Amino acid sequence: MGRGRRFNTAGAIVHIGTRGNNKETIFRSSPEYEMFERLLIQSFEKFGIALLDYTLMPNHPHIMAQPASDNLPKAMHRILGILHSATRGQSTFELYTRESC
Repeated sequence: MGRGRRFNTAGAIVHIGTRGNNKETIFRSSPEYEMFERLLIQSFEKFGIALLDYTLMPNHPHIMAQPASDNLPKAMHRILGILHSATRGQSTFELYTRESC
């Protein structure tokens, strides 16, 4: 069964996280951290999402953002898809989004 539709995040400040399945490490080297940062900045600019802050941990990032439209899923799909392909499928992800209070 597929996942339910995510809520519309346009204009909201959101906390975005993704982590490795079973809390596995997703960033194994400095180049992988750098690639994620570059993809994050490029993708958010491309999709009109304000990047407010982020922290990268070995097995998960924390991202605070404010999307101007409902493009957040497209941006995250791009980031994780490219990262997954670049690491030859060595990393798998779970994605979660929370709207801030």
